[in-house]
Amino acid sequence: MKRLPVFFLGTALAIAVFGASGLEQNITWTVQHLPETDLMWQVKAVDLSVAWAVGNHGSIFRTTNGGTTWTSVGNSLGRGGGTTSSIDAISASMAFVCGVNYDGMSGSVPSNDTTFIWRTTDGGGTWSAVFAQRHGFMDAVKMISPAEGIGVGDPVMGEGKFTIIRTTDSGATWSRIATEPLQLNGELGLNRSLCTFGANHIWFGTWVANNTSPAVYRSTDAGITWSRANAPFPDDVMNVWFGDSLHGLCNETSLARSTDGGVTWMPIGLTGWDWQSYENSWVVLASVSGGKDFWATLGTTVYRSTDWGASWSIAYANTNDSLLYGSFATVGDSTVGWFTTLGANIVACRSRELPNGVDVLATGDVPAEFRLSQNYPNPFNPTTEIRYQVSGVNDVKLAVYDILGREVAVLVDEKKAPGSYTVQFNGSGLASGVYLYRLAAGSFVETRKMILVK
Repeated sequence: MKRLPVFFLGTALAIAVFGASGLEQNITWTVQHLPETDLMWQVKAVDLSVAWAVGNHGSIFRTTNGGTTWTSVGNSLGRGGGTTSSIDAISASMAFVCGVNYDGMSGSVPSNDTTFIWRTTDGGGTWSAVFAQRHGFMDAVKMISPAEGIGVGDPVMGEGKFTIIRTTDSGATWSRIATEPLQLNGELGLNRSLCTFGANHIWFGTWVANNTSPAVYRSTDAGITWSRANAPFPDDVMNVWFGDSLHGLCNETSLARSTDGGVTWMPIGLTGWDWQSYENSWVVLASVSGGKDFWATLGTTVYRSTDWGASWSIAYANTNDSLLYGSFATVGDSTVGWFTTLGANIVACRSRELPNGVDVLATGDVPAEFRLSQNYPNPFNPTTEIRYQVSGVNDVKLAVYDILGREVAVLVDEKKAPGSYTVQFNGSGLASGVYLYRLAAGSFVETRKMILVK
């Protein structure tokens, strides 16, 4: 159950694709038009090519080519008096939509304040109701694996507890769990405010109307037990994201950070972020699953943190539309991010980035031989530069190993033209010690030693 802001003007998607060189420096933006004027509530990135988006009144779009084109796949939902509020997808074929008060789709669906989950298994060609409940509101659904998923909904009238549902058969059927958390202070859930990590960790945010503190509910045992932690906001927790089981962010018109899995939350600010100027605006929050990368936007400015929200920098500040919701997917070393916006376009930003830095061609002179230089500085903490040169076109791999010979990072793995190169290695996620880095190019192989001291 959620309030709607009065400043929504239209509909759009912003698409960010990240994969192998400097992100902020090499980011490019293009504008695409989405054939829709309905507000797009949420976008879900499946992989580098596939994403789904859901609108306020049954509008559902899908792309299978990285956003070059978007196709309407929700016509069978109809345009009745209800709303669709959130979406999750696991492939180009299967997706799930939450909503309320629709009875224009296939099958017998009760009306009169009925909430539902619809599922498609054919790319949106047909949809079927897989869950329906009277006098409630399903806020979000999240597939934990291709077979298992969880949904969170507002308390059903008179029950005094949240609706928590599970599936173990790829969403074909859903049932309520026996250990649903109790409602406190009349709070309700929030559209899309649901996050999971692994099979056991679940978080969802709430909304209150009486100026008491909203909360983040947390389970570390797949919903068997629940705890509640107040968030430092006046009204609601619009989004909650965790990069692992401990480090997470939540937001309303500002940000809060947790480093203990959501047991406690502390407010944080961003450089140049003027809270007073945006008092009635909403912050957008997104995360790359299983990593330290977090993204936050306010108005047309995109902020990025690469250390679980401890520090932030402006990643981009030239979008024409305010951003509403974000979603990321990672395939190998590449990541794609999508944001819904408030304008009538699709804004696409694309870049390539390696996890441990930028591989830069330092000179156009053709070296006479292959060579791997000593890293500098050495010892280092936590970053160092590694230089190497290539004398002919070749497949090049530069990797880092621990003292036992286990590969801990791949810095370069692609065909290289002749030249001298510099790549940065970041060891912030590794323990202090001796590491080896190895360059292999054709028949040339060389290994050197470096020392990380923290």
